[in-house]
Amino acid sequence: MAGRVADSSVGIQLPDGSTLSPDACFVTTERFEAIPKADLRRFPNVVPDFIIEVMLPSDRLRESQAKMEDRVANGVPLAGLIDADTKTVDVYQPSAKWQALVNAASLEGAGPVEGFVLDLQRIWSLA
Repeated sequence: MAGRVADSSVGIQLPDGSTLSPDACFVTTERFEAIPKADLRRFPNVVPDFIIEVMLPSDRLRESQAKMEDRVANGVPLAGLIDADTKTVDVYQPSAKWQALVNAASLEGAGPVEGFVLDLQRIWSLA
């Protein structure tokens, strides 16, 4: 699992023309190296292999879920929406209906991020 990780300071142009600035995202090395250097100075046209969004207290759940569904519809193969207040992670994949993990100790990657494990206990302890 080699690639690049970015945070919300990076904007990414999705196929539908919308701009994505996830809290965290991962792009494989192969796909990252295919981005023209000139595009790296602006919002590159690349679909991340994995994204994570963390809900803020001001976020509305249904709106956040709709955004995640839109990201997957734009080709993101794996996405996670973290709600620390309810200790829930909604996992989105194109091949399945979203799955809610309640009070899970960790979130495990699949596909291009197979082997990645996000320790959720640290996030839950902040809520």
